[in-house]
Amino acid sequence: MKNLHFSKRLYAVLAVFALTLGLGASVVRAADNGLAGKWKMVSTTPDGSEFPWTLVISYQDGKYNGTIQSEQGDVAAKDFKVDGTTVTLTGVYQDNDYQVRLKLMDGKLKGSWSGGGDTGDIRGEKAGAS
Repeated sequence: MKNLHFSKRLYAVLAVFALTLGLGASVVRAADNGLAGKWKMVSTTPDGSEFPWTLVISYQDGKYNGTIQSEQGDVAAKDFKVDGTTVTLTGVYQDNDYQVRLKLMDGKLKGSWSGGGDTGDIRGEKAGAS
């Protein structure tokens, strides 16, 4: 009987340990989805012009933040959200808000922007990626 009680207790401890490891691994996977880092982005305008900019995505204390870097300087992205491998944000350019929606696909960010009465495509690669 004593061995049965010990076995049940050991099983319960191992089950809790395994569950804890599983949850911890899920958190690590969520944090390490490939989004954090510096991204070299290009927005295409309706007339085909290309506008280069940089998106810096940081992950700290369970939260993502984004910074937009351009010739205008650095500014925190507004309404920055990450849902899985989808990123949404609002950036301001020449006093207009631009909504951006990006998806991580094959190690690259691809998506679209809209604002100022226009829309266009966006593509980007992580800095240092070839």
